[in-house]
Amino acid sequence: MGKDMATRAIAMYIETIHNGPEFIKIASKITPNKPIVALKAGKTAKGAEAVLSHTGRLAGPAQVYSAAFRQAGVIEAQTTQDLFDIAKALSSQPPLRSGRIAIITNGGGFGILSADAAIQSGLELPELSTETVRALKNVIPEYAVPKNPVDLSGDANSERYESALKAVANDKNIEGILVIPLVQTPELDEKIVDVLRDAKIYGKSIVACMMGGEYTMKHGRRLEAFGIPVYDTPERAVKALAALRDYGRIVAPPAPAVVPEEKIVKKAKKLLAKKAKKAAKKSAKKKKR
Repeated sequence: MGKDMATRAIAMYIETIHNGPEFIKIASKITPNKPIVALKAGKTAKGAEAVLSHTGRLAGPAQVYSAAFRQAGVIEAQTTQDLFDIAKALSSQPPLRSGRIAIITNGGGFGILSADAAIQSGLELPELSTETVRALKNVIPEYAVPKNPVDLSGDANSERYESALKAVANDKNIEGILVIPLVQTPELDEKIVDVLRDAKIYGKSIVACMMGGEYTMKHGRRLEAFGIPVYDTPERAVKALAALRDYGRIVAPPAPAVVPEEKIVKKAKKLLAKKAKKAAKKSAKKKKR
C-alpha cells in the first residue's frame, strides 16, 4: 500500500506484530510520504485475553506499541471512530505545519465548543491580521465581532460565507480552517457546498462540521464527494485537524530553536571569565604557600 499510487492514507487495525523492528523499518520509509494511522487492540488484560483466543498469540504491552508507532511516524488512534475520522482527513487534506487554525460558523455555540476542543487538543486560534479583520467587517453585521472564532451570525448566507472564507484563507496567520455551516437556517442555501468546494483553491486544510438530520447529511455527502471531510460534531472535526497537525510534524519536524549569535558570545565570555577567576584564585593560593 505504501507503493500504491491510488492509496492516499493507510489505516491499520492491529492485535499483534510478530516482527517489531521490521514493522518500524518499513513504516518509517512510508510515513514521510504517506500517512499511516493505527488502532491497537488488546490494551487491557481482558482485551489481551481475547487476542490470545483470537490469534493464539499474546498481545504486547500497549506502551511498547505506542512507542513503536511514534518512532515510525505512525499516528495512533484511540477508538474505531478516531481510526476512520483521522484516515478520512489524512487522505484528503494537506498536513498542518503549525496547528494554527480559524473557525468560521453561523452558530455561535458551535464556535465556542470548537474553540474549547481546539485548545484542549493543542491547536492554536491566533489573532486575525488587520487586513482580515477589515475584510470581515465589510461582510458581517455591525453587531458581530470579527474575531477567531468567526461568528457570521444566524442570518448568514452563502455569499457571506464565501467572503469570510476568502478573507480568512488569505490570512498568513491561519493554516487550517474549520467551517461549521448550520444549513438548516433559512438564509443558507445549497450554494454553501459549492462555496466550500471552491475554497480548496487557497491550499489550506479545510474540515467541515455539519450537524443535523437527512437534509444536513445530504449536503455533507455532496461536500465529501468533493474531497472535504465532514464530521457531525465539533469535537470530531477538531480531532481530525489535530491529526493533520501531528502528521505535519512527522513530515516536517519543527526546527530546533536558533540561539542568537550574540547570546552565544555573551555566554562564552561569562564562562571564560568564571574560569579565569578560578585560575587566579588557585594561583594566589600557591603563591601564599
